[in-house]
Amino acid sequence: MFKRIFKEFTIVMGIALLVCSIIYYMVVSHILLENTKSSMYSILYLLDHMITEESLDEDIDFLYNFLNDKPERFTIVHKNGTVLIDTDVDKDAILDNHMSREEIQEAFDSGKGYAIRYSETLNKNMLYTAIICDDGEYVYRVAVPYEGIASYYPTIVPSFLIVILISFLIALGFSYSFSKSISEPLKEISDEMLKFNHDEQVSFKVYKDEELRNIVNTTESMMNEIQMQLVQLRKEKKIRQEFFSNASHELKTPLTSIRGYVELLESGVITDPIKQQDFYQRIIKEADSMTQLINDILMISKLESADVEVVESEVHLQDICNEVLEIVSPLADKQQVDIYTDIENKSVITVYQHVHHILQNLMSNAIKYNKENGSVHVVLSVKDGMLMIQVEDDGMGIKDEDKERVFERFYRQDKGRSKRIGGTGLGLSIVKHIVNYHQGSIRLTSKENVGTIITVFIPVKEC
Repeated sequence: MFKRIFKEFTIVMGIALLVCSIIYYMVVSHILLENTKSSMYSILYLLDHMITEESLDEDIDFLYNFLNDKPERFTIVHKNGTVLIDTDVDKDAILDNHMSREEIQEAFDSGKGYAIRYSETLNKNMLYTAIICDDGEYVYRVAVPYEGIASYYPTIVPSFLIVILISFLIALGFSYSFSKSISEPLKEISDEMLKFNHDEQVSFKVYKDEELRNIVNTTESMMNEIQMQLVQLRKEKKIRQEFFSNASHELKTPLTSIRGYVELLESGVITDPIKQQDFYQRIIKEADSMTQLINDILMISKLESADVEVVESEVHLQDICNEVLEIVSPLADKQQVDIYTDIENKSVITVYQHVHHILQNLMSNAIKYNKENGSVHVVLSVKDGMLMIQVEDDGMGIKDEDKERVFERFYRQDKGRSKRIGGTGLGLSIVKHIVNYHQGSIRLTSKENVGTIITVFIPVKEC
């Protein structure tokens, strides 16, 4: 990158010097021409005051003698174009009419004029300047050899080339310094970014230029975001690995039990009809557990991908709570847990199945992880377009180190107790996914051996 910037910057500086040289040449040429013209006009105006019509013949003789062997050429042209005097030719020579000369016409039209023409006689360019005399009868013209700035080449060119060379060397120095000031910080930033790929510590310098600081700040922001995403991806990868491992285990266990029962029944070892019936019931129970597990996994998958068909309908809070109570009451009776409800007499527009799942999972967990003669309190209320579902128990509670993980799939705080009371280990995970689907919130408060309170808020439309 440094070489490319240095090369391109050097080319730009070279072009700039070339353009400056051309402009300098044109300006100096113009100044030289104007100064030469001004000097020649001054001579002509002086001659105009010196020459009079009465002394014209004497003045002509004087001019012939004075300008002899000098480079200046003096001409007097009558207003009809006749040449009265031309110091470059004999006095008696007859010259052609000069009215067609550019400088002569311009002098008659505007008082003075000039022209640069190539002289075939002298084989060089000549500068002609002309003015009209006071009475308007004659035009005085003087001509000198004129090569412009080219005549000064021997003097100007060496010094000009030295100036160009020095300027170019200075420009090269600036190009090198400028290129380095751009490429080095970018290389430093690039090197630091490469460390990120190897999980090394990244530390950017503080640069003076605002643009470089913006690049560093933007890069740091992007890297932090990427780092967060990588952490999240690793976390999700770990969760997926645990999910597949746990799912395999959860499916393998009932399958193993079913296979064992079937093999015993097929072997003929179990002949007692009562025991056979008990084995059949156990097979059905394990199959039901597998079906429930697969259904829960499918529900979580659909909720995660938002690939779930939802139908909003009017849901009466007391009715849906009573329906869930009918489902969980047998478990509550078995665990000797009392359920108390405080349900607001309202209806809302929401997804019935989702509210049903939240209630059933929270109430089931509150019963399963409770103590004998424990209690569960359920509250449903609506305020400011938010449905609040709160389930509180006075059971075993949740350890502080487990609070962050209870909503993970297949996570069980007390695996032994979970096996005894049943369940897939996906209840709270389903609750969390439903809440996220509705862009709601969930809050957990728990103390070990005291109890747990889980509060869910989801947006609804009030009827």
